[in-house]
Amino acid sequence: MSKTMYEAIIDETGATGKINFDGSMMIQEILPVKESFLNSINKTESLIVNHGKVTSFDLSYLQLLIALHKSASSQNKGAEVEEKHPESFLQLMRESGCPFYKWLNISPSLETERGED
Repeated sequence: MSKTMYEAIIDETGATGKINFDGSMMIQEILPVKESFLNSINKTESLIVNHGKVTSFDLSYLQLLIALHKSASSQNKGAEVEEKHPESFLQLMRESGCPFYKWLNISPSLETERGED
């Protein structure tokens, strides 16, 4: 299991920030993710999440992304995910039945029908 690592970059004005993640986004490693979201959204007006180098995901990460977006919206701030999605994230989205929210920046060509087996 790889550990979650991240780098938070906030511009000097506090207007925008970006968090670059690497490693695992599984429940066992999710606490640093939650803390980075809380710290970063409190320091910036708009936050971008980059999980392009993450190796594994589970529903706990997806729940945190949704909570981040709701929290940011309630504070009149922005939060979105950069359009660099590993296949494992897209697979989680398909299997979970979670809507492909616009702020997730998932290209329509990457979405697939969620038909019944």
